Amino acid sequence: MLLTNILCCCASTVTEMKDLKVKNRQLYETIDELRSEHVSLKEQVSKLEEELAAQYLRYRDEFDARKLLIADVNELRYQKEELLAARCNTETQATDKEDSVMLRIALKSVILLCFCSLCCLYLQIICLYMVARNTPLNQHQIINNQEK
Repeated sequence: MLLTNILCCCASTVTEMKDLKVKNRQLYETIDELRSEHVSLKEQVSKLEEELAAQYLRYRDEFDARKLLIADVNELRYQKEELLAARCNTETQATDKEDSVMLRIALKSVILLCFCSLCCLYLQIICLYMVARNTPLNQHQIINNQEK
């Protein structure tokens, strides 16, 4: 009797092991299916990300192009207004006939202004040169350099 009980237990254990192996195979197959589905979903996500990036670039390019067009339209409008204003100014100037003496005075003042600017620039260059050489500056040196 003990032997039959042992054999009975062994038989039931063997059938349980077979059932567990079948279940184990099914679970492995399910895991493989889930993994393949996961890989497929990852590929879909990467394709969608690439499409989204391309769509964003198109959107940004269109947005930038729209801004440039608006800037061009505004610039053309301002140019038109300036052209109309210039035409009005030339018409008024033609009727006023400016004095040639005033033009000569203005020209001489511009020349004098340019000469003063050059003198100031020359003094700045001398000062920078002296500072670069670590030489102390005094009024006498600057005047002597100007006379040379």
